[in-house]
Amino acid sequence: MTFPPQSPMHQPEEPALHRKAPQEPWPPLQSLLQGDPSTIGPYAVQGRLGAGTLGVVYGATDALGRWLAVKLISTDHLPDDEAVDAFLTEIAQMQRVRARHIAPLLDGATEGTHPWYATAYVPGLTLARWVGGQGALSAGMSRALAAGVAEALTGIHATGILHRNLTPANVILAPDGPTVLDFGITQAVDGDPISNVGALTGSPAWLSPERINGQAGPRSDIFTWGALVAYAATGQHPFGTGTPEDLMQRVLTEEPELSGLPPDLAQPVERALAKDPTDRPSAAELVYMVAKGGATAAAAAAAAEADSTSTTDIADAVIRSNWNPPITPGSDGAATPHMSAYPPTPPPPGDADTALDDEDSSGPGTRIAVLATVAAAVLALVLGVGTWLVLPGADEEEHVDDDVIQIALIPWDEAIAVTHLWATILDGAGHEVEIVEHDVEPAFEDVASGNVDLFLDAWFPDTHGAYADEYSDRWEDLGSWYDNAVLTLTVPDYVEEVDSIADLPGNAELFDNQIIGIEQDSGHMSTTREHVLPDYGLDSIDLFAGSSAAMTVELDYAIREEEPVVVTLWHPHTAYAEHDLKDLADPEGSLGDGEQLHALARDGFSADHPQLREWLEEFHLGEDELVTLFEEIFFEEHEDERDAVRAWLDGNPQFLERTLGDDASEVHLN
Repeated sequence: MTFPPQSPMHQPEEPALHRKAPQEPWPPLQSLLQGDPSTIGPYAVQGRLGAGTLGVVYGATDALGRWLAVKLISTDHLPDDEAVDAFLTEIAQMQRVRARHIAPLLDGATEGTHPWYATAYVPGLTLARWVGGQGALSAGMSRALAAGVAEALTGIHATGILHRNLTPANVILAPDGPTVLDFGITQAVDGDPISNVGALTGSPAWLSPERINGQAGPRSDIFTWGALVAYAATGQHPFGTGTPEDLMQRVLTEEPELSGLPPDLAQPVERALAKDPTDRPSAAELVYMVAKGGATAAAAAAAAEADSTSTTDIADAVIRSNWNPPITPGSDGAATPHMSAYPPTPPPPGDADTALDDEDSSGPGTRIAVLATVAAAVLALVLGVGTWLVLPGADEEEHVDDDVIQIALIPWDEAIAVTHLWATILDGAGHEVEIVEHDVEPAFEDVASGNVDLFLDAWFPDTHGAYADEYSDRWEDLGSWYDNAVLTLTVPDYVEEVDSIADLPGNAELFDNQIIGIEQDSGHMSTTREHVLPDYGLDSIDLFAGSSAAMTVELDYAIREEEPVVVTLWHPHTAYAEHDLKDLADPEGSLGDGEQLHALARDGFSADHPQLREWLEEFHLGEDELVTLFEEIFFEEHEDERDAVRAWLDGNPQFLERTLGDDASEVHLN
């Protein structure tokens, strides 16, 4: 196993929430035992952090005195090939996952007689230790924890892995947010273990119904997320206490006790704890639900299958507004309000007199160093035995099933709304429908290559024009369904000081000299950066790049606090259904003319489905119709997204009559 060479401690410029290494470990280390090594690779061992079935985790320092956590395979398992394979699999799984609130690799050795790996040391208590000693977290801390852990699961599931042991003991309350621990032994989804060394099926109190029955899938982790968040927010396990048998019986047959749960966490937790896995949201949906204060899962799809950038931005916005770490030292050595003193220095090495000097582990290709994009989010090391699971086909290319209508969905509000609208209509017409979550570019690629049937949110001619230039001869354009897609700079209507973009230069300080933007490479950001800022003399204003979802979180927060904020927005957007907003006038025309939203189909779709082609060619939504559809899906209480769509169609019968004509009678919505 080899990785691109790079100094393990070389880091890019730290993001706002980047974890800083502590001056001293907290909580303090355990003393070393007879036979423990004094060095592992280039690191000086200072004490023990813990031990699991496969190995021991040590607190160690590098040549500059920076703390790391280093896990060394237990000598009890040497030369056990099965144990070594399991340990190396643990390393491989850690390298694959991309998320901020988990543990990426920094360094390690996978060959030689003593495999090891290292991550940054993370100060802080586990959730179990905090709740056990101090009780429930505050409402804000609980919301931040919910978002951070869901972001971690989003990255985990995107690689085709399950966690399977998400317990309070495996979540650290770190200075900049929650950290999910416990990467460990993986197992094939069909039940054939990659390794059964120290096989652990999970803690009985934290098993989903299907796990108890011997099955597993990504929604099993979602159930455990719900129990974990309820425990953090109320201080009590939602299924009570008792013997493992009692707890498992309650999980299978009883409803959780959720009294005392903060209102904005009620719906996400209730949905996560559904007995039927298909009724639970995805991890990405949970991030959005938590960020939007309990919004329905319809607004989810915040990350593509192999990329969690947008969910990370959303979670970080929630954490930035709510996280107040209860017990960790400050970066300057000062105690937090919850600490009486700075933690003591670590104990001396004690009886450790062994240097791990495995010359095989220093040869070419045997040291691990991860890419800077991974190392930028330095998190925790795994302390215990893990129970990750590989999902089938995670790395296989998807292809269209002739019997299923597959619709690509990107995490944009109008895409979510119209995708569920058409999924409901097609389902009512007797078609089997599958919604496939995508980022923008893969959505265009998949409809062009025939891997999905439909994509309903193409912005032409500008925002997505580059994709049309590349792929338009490989798909069918079924026409525009919305003709007023315009870019805006927008403020809450209570901001009286500005009515035009031309007013911004004289009021820049009111907005902290920044405009809250979206994805760096989006058409809106390019237009704003290349035309709006120079045309209006806004060179001193910082255009903050993030994600669409993170922008809405910042907007929501500012409005809740009645603070001034200016954001890059556009029509259509759910924010206009949720808030009273003011689009700033653009007398220079720098934001350009309006665009149209198009429905695209794979090549050959019309020949295969001529009736559906006719329906989609007649598809059109006006501004008022789209706003009311947003309201129904995102803000009204419904069982699920399709139930919300059915309610909207009941209130807008003209839509089906106009779109489907005489075929409307063929659609049965109930």
